[in-house]
Amino acid sequence: MDLIQGMPHEPNYHIWSTLLFVCAKGDLKNAELAASLLFELDPHNAGPYIMLSNLYAACGKWKDVAVVRSLMKEKNAKKFAAYSWVEVRKEVHRFVSEDHPHPEVGKIYGEMNRLISILQQIGCNPDTNIVLHIVGKEEKFRSISYQ
Repeated sequence: MDLIQGMPHEPNYHIWSTLLFVCAKGDLKNAELAASLLFELDPHNAGPYIMLSNLYAACGKWKDVAVVRSLMKEKNAKKFAAYSWVEVRKEVHRFVSEDHPHPEVGKIYGEMNRLISILQQIGCNPDTNIVLHIVGKEEKFRSISYQ
């Protein structure tokens, strides 16, 4: 905040986004400030709403999560899916989380499950604490392991 306040010009969207990202590690007060300014600068960008909501969830502030999600809906801020691309034998395949229309979806998820089993056998287990939803341990595991 000292750096931002000492800048010779007005902070822009990128400056406030950077502050919100840095504050997502637990600085709730400055995260709320940055998010509120970002909501004013671009009310339809879902990113700041999601970051603040995730920070509240990580702190167990579920009522605040609901408020931010409602505000996001009210402002019609939309979250767009991120895609992954994989090239196999000069053919590009595009995937989004929980994507099922691919013609070889059974083989793909079968291989993913096989690799996940191998990783678990050698002691690599995902950190389910990063799942910011109130669901059971099995569902948390499934949500981050693409099962």
